[in-house]
Amino acid sequence: MTELVLYQEARKESMIFLIASFFAAHFAISEKEPAEVAPWRLALAEENLQEWLREENTHVFFIEEDGSEAGILVLKPHGGSVVWIESLYVKEELRNRGIASRAIALAEKYATDRMHAPAVCMDVIPQNEAAIKLYHSLGYDTISMITLRKSITEEKRTNPLSLFGYDFFD
Repeated sequence: MTELVLYQEARKESMIFLIASFFAAHFAISEKEPAEVAPWRLALAEENLQEWLREENTHVFFIEEDGSEAGILVLKPHGGSVVWIESLYVKEELRNRGIASRAIALAEKYATDRMHAPAVCMDVIPQNEAAIKLYHSLGYDTISMITLRKSITEEKRTNPLSLFGYDFFD
């Protein structure tokens, strides 16, 4: 059974590790970096957690599956009454079991019932094809917003990208 459990300070170290794991997985997809939880990612994860906890109406959850930690989900209002799934992460070894789908359904219900949201949005990097397929299968639609990022410390672009009929190459 999948549950969303609100963050508790007693589980801070576990949450920080899960956030750092989310960062590592994200960079492994987007930047082709090893998916390791390096010390600098733990420090960044702790800063991120503290920022989320300071923000009004931001809800930080553990995703639990049968009473064990399976990942994280963060809900945050953006502009008016729309709520965003700010971050969603399921441990790699627990993927493809429906946990993310059930967590999203629980988040949507929470956003509707507790945050009175008429819609839920999320961002996803184009390279995360598995996530895009999942979100589309759950009824999410592309709203044609593209966030661009440039690393200013070193050149890391390695992937050509085809998006909305346009090809982008290095």
